[in-house]
Amino acid sequence: MAGVILVVVGIGLFAAQFVEGVDSAIWLISLGVLFTAGYFYRHSYGLLIPGGILFGIGLGQVGDQVFDGFDGSGSIGLGLGFVLIYLIDRLYRGSIAPWWPLIPGGILLITGLANAGEPFSRIMDYAWPAILIIIGVAILLGVNRARDRS
Repeated sequence: MAGVILVVVGIGLFAAQFVEGVDSAIWLISLGVLFTAGYFYRHSYGLLIPGGILFGIGLGQVGDQVFDGFDGSGSIGLGLGFVLIYLIDRLYRGSIAPWWPLIPGGILLITGLANAGEPFSRIMDYAWPAILIIIGVAILLGVNRARDRS
């Protein structure tokens, strides 16, 4: 674990020399990577949650620097952090991964994208009901599959 910490800190310091204005973002991303490495080392889901959240906040800060004038990058970054929690755990543990991070992740991604401007905002006015219908059908199909198994 000490080697992983040294590598991540070294990468963070190295990257900070080449990218101006994202020093705090690099540290947040590095901390997120460290927590995620702790998840793999200790097999503790409690370490993956702050890892994904810190990584996502760091991504949002990078987005603020790269996409100047776009207000949704913080929400999109944090939403991606929550989605990463699910994806990393799903890839590591398989089908037993809890799906709860997809709810705040999806909400944050959609609200961040809604800040992308007027055209996307108009699309989202029509997409929200469709998204709710799709989620509802997926839940109903999952309930029916669970009943069929028992």
